[in-house]
Amino acid sequence: MDAGKAFRLNLPALDSVEVVRDFIACVAQGMLLGAITGADGTRLVNAAQVADTSLRQSRKQLPPENTPGGCDSPSLRLCQ
Repeated sequence: MDAGKAFRLNLPALDSVEVVRDFIACVAQGMLLGAITGADGTRLVNAAQVADTSLRQSRKQLPPENTPGGCDSPSLRLCQ
């Protein structure tokens, strides 16, 4: 039980589109190892899908960088 909890606590944060695949791979590995049960695995994969959709929608709404109305610096995420 403690190992399963530790495994889940160390899953990557769903903070970028690129990390979503890593998260799903970790959940699948956890299920294979028995650290994550089927119900928890399903819940975690569903959360990854929701995060992926949300992150992709957020990316589409940002203006392209280095274009009129866009950002001049890659460090700036939101521009007016």
